[in-house]
Formats: sequence, C-alpha cells, structure tokens
Amino acid sequence: MRWWQLLAATFSKSLIRQGILAHALWLAALYVLTDGLSASPLMWLSHFHQWDARWYASIALDGHGFMPQTYVFPPAHGWLLGRIVNVVQFIAPSLPIDTTFSIVAAANGLVCLIAGNILFVRLFAARFKIAPSRLWLATLVNPVAYFALSAYSDATFYALTLATIHLALQSSDRQDLWGLPAPRRWTRPLLALTLFVSPWVRLTGFSFASLAILKRREALATLASLAAFLIYYDFQTDRPLFFLSVQSVFGMPEGGFIHGAHYSLRVFFDGLQKWPDVSAAATTGPLIGEFFLHWFNFGLLPLMIIAISTASIIWLIKRREFLFALILASILIISHNQAFWRSTVRYMMLVYPIAQVAWMASSYGSRPMGRVVSAVIAASFLAMQVLYARIFLSGGWAF
Repeated sequence: MRWWQLLAATFSKSLIRQGILAHALWLAALYVLTDGLSASPLMWLSHFHQWDARWYASIALDGHGFMPQTYVFPPAHGWLLGRIVNVVQFIAPSLPIDTTFSIVAAANGLVCLIAGNILFVRLFAARFKIAPSRLWLATLVNPVAYFALSAYSDATFYALTLATIHLALQSSDRQDLWGLPAPRRWTRPLLALTLFVSPWVRLTGFSFASLAILKRREALATLASLAAFLIYYDFQTDRPLFFLSVQSVFGMPEGGFIHGAHYSLRVFFDGLQKWPDVSAAATTGPLIGEFFLHWFNFGLLPLMIIAISTASIIWLIKRREFLFALILASILIISHNQAFWRSTVRYMMLVYPIAQVAWMASSYGSRPMGRVVSAVIAASFLAMQVLYARIFLSGGWAF
C-alpha cells in the first residue's frame, strides 16, 4: 500500500468534506458574531493582527532577530509564514504586503486548524464511538480557536501535536483501539520529524521528550532538537539561553509553576473579597466589567483550566491511554512553568475538546440530560470564544 492509499484509508473523503463544511460554517458564524459585516472581509482579517502577531510578522518579513524581542519566539512558524508570503508576493506583486501577510496568516491557521480537528475527530470517533457531528461541535467551540485567524503559532502547534499523537499511537500497542492502520516503515521517522520540528514552533514542544518515559526511542529527536536550538541561539546571540532571558522584556516575572499558582489563587480570592465593595461603589457597567474580566482572566479561568486538564488526564489514565495522558500532562506542566499564567489558557488548546469528549463518553453524557449538559458546555465555550475574539479584534488582551 502506497502512502496516498494509506492516507485515503485513514481519512475518508466524507470526513474531509465534513471538516471543510464545518469550518466554513464556523468561520461564517464568527464573522457575523464579531461584527465582520460592518467592514470588508480583508479589513476584518487585518484586525487579527494584534499583540504577538506583530512579532511573528517581524520574523516572517524581516527575519528572526531583526528586532531583538523576536528571539523570545521560536522561529519556525514565522519562517513558514515568510516563505508563503514570498510565494504570494511573486504571484501577486501588486498586493500590499500587510494584506498579503493577513491573508497568509489566516489561511495557514485555518489549514492547520482543519487538519488538527480532522485528526481529533478521526481518533476520538474511532476510540470512543462518538458521533462525528458531536466531535466537530466540540472542536469548533474551542474558546481559543479564533487564534487560527491571527499570525499566532497556536493552530500550527495544535496540528503538530495531534499529528505527533496520531503517529505515536499508530506505532503503539493501542493502534487497533484507535482504529489506526498498521504502522509503515515511514511512521516512526515521520514521528521523529514532528518531535524535532515542534519545539521550533512552540517551546512547549520540548514537553514531547516525555515520550522517553514510555521508552520511545523517537524521543531522542526532541533532545536533538534542543541541541540544535541551543546551537542556533548561541550562533545568533552568543547566549544559548537568550530566549529565556528576553522574557523580561514582555513583563514576565521570574518564577515557576508554584509562583503562577500562587498568583492566580491570590487574584481569585482577592476578587471574591473585593467584589461586594466594587459592585457597591461602581456606578457604571464598564468598571464592574473591567474588574470581572481581570478576576476571570487571571484568577478563575487559569485555575479552571488546571482543574479541567487534570480531570482529562485522569480520565485518559483510567482508560489506560498513558501515551495521550503523558503528552497532555507534559504540555500542562511545561506551559504553566511560569510565574504569571498570562497565556496558558490558549497554550492548553487541546484540552477543551478532550474535556467535552470525556463527558460525552461517560455514562451520564450519553443520556438525554447528559446531551443537554453537553450543549450547555458547548454554548458556554462558544460564548467565551466570541467574547474574547471581539476583545482581541478591538485590540484588547484576550489570552
């Protein structure tokens, strides 16, 4: 069986068609719900050029390190966008560079989001016998899915993570349970490639070295990636760990997991204590809204994500899915190893659909009332997605 025949056997045409249609509907809904109709589609896309998207644009258009702050970001995602921009500019030289970049960033993000979600639906539909329609909904109400339309690396890393998990499961003794074809001679080399590339897209990719715990030799590719990464930074800056020290430019205090947990707990409990005073003193809605968003973003929400992630990991362990649980746990630990849990909500992009699947696959989730609860969870996630997309488009901080 040749590689394209194996690909066709793994991913049916109907699954791909479903994925494209589902994401088209999602994109249209997001466009309408975030006031896209008030401007042209290109203008709407350009508004996703916020915050870290500007640094990725600098890497793509000017090179990694043209501005020293860009060294805080691994270069591969920016390099990828830059190469695509060059191709588009060659084909359509009259197109403004900013417009070209917005289109390329959104197109790349959408392709990666679709690919990642197809992998997700393919895996969990086979493993837990859940209807694909419910799984498509679970993936598309992901609260941070809107980052696929920006130049952020989240969608790219999401697709890489699911590709890594897919290849790792295919070459494991759980292959039949996940409905995957037998591994081919290129399965393990391809897995090693994703393990090598992932950290160059997102530093969290170094968490995949945890596969060594399961005695997966492919994990050596992550160690090779680390060595290459340090050599690259040493060549560029004469300081192999420069990407860590430059974090201070972005206001990131020193510290680790415990410091981050302490900060979120303090914001959470301080907010609960101050809420009666704020609500009594505030005469206008914006003041209360600002207070609530700060409390929710940096207090309640990070703690909720920790709880949801932990519950999902335990659920996977109970089903003896140690490989999947290990990768999710590693991403959780590495992404939260900071004193201020500022962006960790989007770093855990994979956990939102997994948490919904855990509920759907439970004995409660399959009952009529359980389906109602599933709908409520999905509606809540979608409301968060739309709210934060609107904040992001207006230039506000949204994860």
